[in-house]
Amino acid sequence: MPYSKMIMSFRAARLIIAALLLAASVSIAQPVPRPATDVTITFPDGQTKKLSDYHGKVVAIAFISVSCPHCQHTTEILTKLQNELGARGFQALDVALDPDAKSSVPTFVSQFHPSFPVGFTADYPEVVKFLQLPSNQRPFYPLFSIVDRAGVIQFEATGRDQVLANEAAEEQNLRTEILKVLKERSKR
Repeated sequence: MPYSKMIMSFRAARLIIAALLLAASVSIAQPVPRPATDVTITFPDGQTKKLSDYHGKVVAIAFISVSCPHCQHTTEILTKLQNELGARGFQALDVALDPDAKSSVPTFVSQFHPSFPVGFTADYPEVVKFLQLPSNQRPFYPLFSIVDRAGVIQFEATGRDQVLANEAAEEQNLRTEILKVLKERSKR
């Protein structure tokens, strides 16, 4: 093969690979708003709650891996936002999806001191249903949703989405999205 054709083939292959990578990095979140299905959360003390138990509050629920640095950063941000916005009806929740979450969540809580509940679920199919995740795509943590006071998902993002992926702007991005949903009450 002549050198010029080889270069053209290489460039074409690079374009195809770039297109495939871009397609793979597109958000896996499904259209919102949509009704939230229930998720059962188990806490380190053995108590369980359902997402629906928080009906009437604006809930930011982050599905995390306790060993994920990005998830840890998101937890630190949610702690600030819980302290700032909790009195206005905001509730943050972390739900660990790690296989060893029952034993790793207490260590995570003692290390990061979140000002909101952190639990876990072993019912991954329930999470898949809640997020409406395509079965053929690997999600990137954290998986983040904001549920309004009526139980409707108003916002979703994954660790790949710019809202969460840009750690320098993540706090402001999340604050903006949470405030939008908190303000909806005053419009009703």
